[in-house]
Formats: sequence, C-alpha cells, structure tokens
Amino acid sequence: MSNLSVENVYTRQSAKELAKKHFWKLLGMMAIVVGIVYAITLGGTALMALSGNEGVMVIGAIVLMAVMMLVACGLGMGLLAAMIDLCRGDETVTVGRVFSRMGQCLKALGLSLWVGLKTMLWMLPGYAVVLISAFVVLGSVNTTTDTISEGSAALMTLLPVIGLILVFALMIPAAMRYMLSTYILADKPETGVFESVRQSKAMMKGHKWQAFKLVIPIFLVMYVMMLVITVVIGAAGGLLGNSEAAMVLLSIVLFIVMMAAILYYSIRMELCYVLFYLKRLEEQNPAEEAAAEPAQAE
Repeated sequence: MSNLSVENVYTRQSAKELAKKHFWKLLGMMAIVVGIVYAITLGGTALMALSGNEGVMVIGAIVLMAVMMLVACGLGMGLLAAMIDLCRGDETVTVGRVFSRMGQCLKALGLSLWVGLKTMLWMLPGYAVVLISAFVVLGSVNTTTDTISEGSAALMTLLPVIGLILVFALMIPAAMRYMLSTYILADKPETGVFESVRQSKAMMKGHKWQAFKLVIPIFLVMYVMMLVITVVIGAAGGLLGNSEAAMVLLSIVLFIVMMAAILYYSIRMELCYVLFYLKRLEEQNPAEEAAAEPAQAE
C-alpha cells in the first residue's frame, strides 16, 4: 500500500473519531446553516407568491437567489472555520462559530463563482462535443421526410456519450485542483480570491487522485445504507398491506434514520477534507521555509 493510501486510511479514521466526539456540536452548526437558508428560501418564495405580480416575482427571485447565496457562503465559511479549529484541537469552539465569517460572505461568493467559472472552462471541450452532436442531429434530419440518415445514426448515438464522458473526465480533476481554495479562505480570511485559488493549485499538485479517492469508501457506505432503507420501506409496504397508518409511521421513522445517517456521513466526509487540507498545509510550510533560506543567506 502506498504512502498516500495509508494517509487516506488514517485520515478517514481520524475523521470518524472527530465526528463521534463533536457530532452534536457539528450537527447544531449544520442545522443552523440548512435552517437559515431554508427559512430565507421559504419566506422569500411566500412573499413573492403573495405579491401576485409577475415582474415583482422575477425581480424577487433574482434578489432571493443573491441573498440566499450570500448567506449560504458566509455560513459555509463559518462552518469550515469551526471544523478547521476542531481538527486542530481547539475545544473552545461553540455552535455560534458558524456566524464568524458572515462578514466574509461577498469574498466567499466571489471565490465560489470564480472557481465555478474556471472549472466550467476546463469542461468546454466536452461541451463542444455535445454541441457538435446536436448539430449532427439537425444536419442528419431529412427535412422532407423527418427521418435520419442511416450513416449518421451511429455517430449521433456515440457523440453525446463521448461528450458527457469528456465533461466528467475534465470536471473531476478541475474540481480537485481548486477544492482547497475554500478551506484556505476559511482558515486565512485575509487571503484574496485569486491567491486562494493559486495556493490550492500548488497544494493539490500530485494529490488530486488521492483527494478523489479519500471519501469514496464513506460515500459507498452511505449509499448502501440508503439503498437498504429504501428496500426495507418497499418490503414493509408489501407486508403491511392496507395498513396506511403503520406504513406512514414506518416511513417517518426510516426517513429520520436516513437523514441522521446522511448528516453523520456528510460530517465525516467534510472532516476528511479538512484534515486533508491541514496535511497539505503542513507539507507546504516546510517547503516554503526551505525555499526562503537561500534567499536569506544571500
């Protein structure tokens, strides 16, 4: 087993221990983030519906989206900052720490948009193949009979598949390349948007595949658990027959179990990436000090 694989195993184990130790604290913070964003969405939608004016509803939807994104980015940064402190052993972190980065919401939103744009640009070749496939379809249709020529049928089937595969093949390494920028900004709020992206690219060199594999085992366990719960609900429906009350009660119980599992494993996956960030940061600092020593000697 390679050193990076061993590191991933150790990271997942450490995240599991931290998730158990601070579960209720982290759950409280996640509940605040989700609850506030949901409340803003629900309240804004209700207000727009009451207006009854289409113009107001369109403008309101744009404003609501902007407010929701700003709040989500600010609270998300606070949650990450709290997780980073917990992973560093700070036991004084409270649930209120989630609000500590609200003043950073504009910068956090700017970073999110910039990373999204850069990732999308990496995916352009895939989108180009998908677009070409659409033109092939249009060009292959016989306008008089509305039929497709046989010679283009295979190409029309193959090109969209190739395009979608290319989109995901380019998206994953691009997303991995910039993934640490949000952790850098949460940890060092004075860092600029472009500098956060630059540092993320430097820290992720040689570690993109490792980061991709890091949470796959946790995700698979969560997926299997959700699948089992779904099967249980289906089987119970057949056994209970016409007992609607019992079926509803069972569905509610299993839904609560499913949501608890999703939250628990989501916390573990996020902690994995926080620990991964701290490890890359630990590697980066000695390298920067070593590079600075010759300059100081001169």
